[in-house]
Amino acid sequence: MSWRTVKNKVDCGVFAMRHMETYMGQQLSKWKPGLHKESAVQQTTIEKLKQRYAHIMLTSEINMLKAKVFDLAEKYQKVDFKVRTGHAYKAMQTIQKRLKEY
Repeated sequence: MSWRTVKNKVDCGVFAMRHMETYMGQQLSKWKPGLHKESAVQQTTIEKLKQRYAHIMLTSEINMLKAKVFDLAEKYQKVDFKVRTGHAYKAMQTIQKRLKEY
């Protein structure tokens, strides 16, 4: 698999979901999961897949908390943009810190 990683040790769940989504029993040489070699391009693809999978799970009809998720998202959209940007920045800092500790 040309998309195997050496440095990325945290996104195995995303790779597993993509594999389950795209593998249909074909020969490995014919399997095209849409993943790239470990690179910035691969990381961008992984981030997009994370967003897509999160959206699917959060908005699923079987999600018992779907209404609450929509309500909270609607309320959060009313928070000042600068405040939301600050939240995103702080979240990224926390993620980076945890990755270094990992």
